[in-house]
Amino acid sequence: MGQKVGPALEGVGRPGASSLFALYDAVDQNCHSGAWEDTWEDLSGNSRDATRTTLPASTSGAAGTATPQFTRNGVQFSDVADCAFTVSRQTVCGALCSNPISVVAMMRTSSTDSSAGYSGDAAVCILGDTNGGIVSSFGIHGGKVRCTFYNGGWHIYDSNTSVNDGRWHVVGFTKEAGNPSRLCIYIDGNIDYINASSYSPSSGWFYDRIGRGYNSAD
Repeated sequence: MGQKVGPALEGVGRPGASSLFALYDAVDQNCHSGAWEDTWEDLSGNSRDATRTTLPASTSGAAGTATPQFTRNGVQFSDVADCAFTVSRQTVCGALCSNPISVVAMMRTSSTDSSAGYSGDAAVCILGDTNGGIVSSFGIHGGKVRCTFYNGGWHIYDSNTSVNDGRWHVVGFTKEAGNPSRLCIYIDGNIDYINASSYSPSSGWFYDRIGRGYNSAD
């Protein structure tokens, strides 16, 4: 998937809700556990914990690059297929964005990859869905922040600014309820891209992977 380090902090929210939908903090050592640090705990209190998709078979494997690894700066993902965390498929919003959503991640990458293995993925997925009914993804594509939504076809929205400079960035988006509805992409706290009438995913907004998309190489 081409992302060297990140996301260090990832949150999924629904404006107006009493709390976050999910919160994954890679820097806090208390939120990853297991013999191989294979569990990434959801700190929102909603028990949407993630586990490594692949696990090392030995101590030497833990030091390799085939699995995402926790570091003091965040989670390091290698550019190999299926280097990701798995979570039970989550429904963040209903059909046609029945409620507004917001997603934010802190990440660092130098990837220039602009070739996704699946047309609905970003080339470097932060949140993805491996279900056959995939309708959305969020990540970095050609250095830009990308949101994709399926509604009769794939609708792709990219940031104006690139974030693949090897520095830490806070990236995210907000999507208002309804179809069409306002989409804003944020970079480092500033609105970078606005589409006042973006398409909304036909059946909802879902994710079941952190660090990959529908295609295992994205």
